[in-house]
Amino acid sequence: EYSGKHLLIAFSGINNTTEPFTFDPTKLKLYTRDGTEMSLDPEHTAKFKDGLTKPVELKPRQRIDGTVAYKISKRTAVDYLGYELEDGTVLKKYFP
Repeated sequence: EYSGKHLLIAFSGINNTTEPFTFDPTKLKLYTRDGTEMSLDPEHTAKFKDGLTKPVELKPRQRIDGTVAYKISKRTAVDYLGYELEDGTVLKKYFP
């Protein structure tokens, strides 16, 4: 959903491992169809009650929900939201 100059994303994630996992929202990168990498806007994200701005340690099977905001034009074609794990694996959520 767009709000002014920002794309707001309602984010949900779960720790599917058997070990604690530190989720760092600054590692959530938005990629456009032309390959541009966008970082979340921490100041705009912090305006939301559930804004994800700081790392959170998740226990095994623990879920996290919140909002992240990216400063991006409505005219920019978004490809996917990516999160790079410590081992270099990138988890991707594609946009239609």
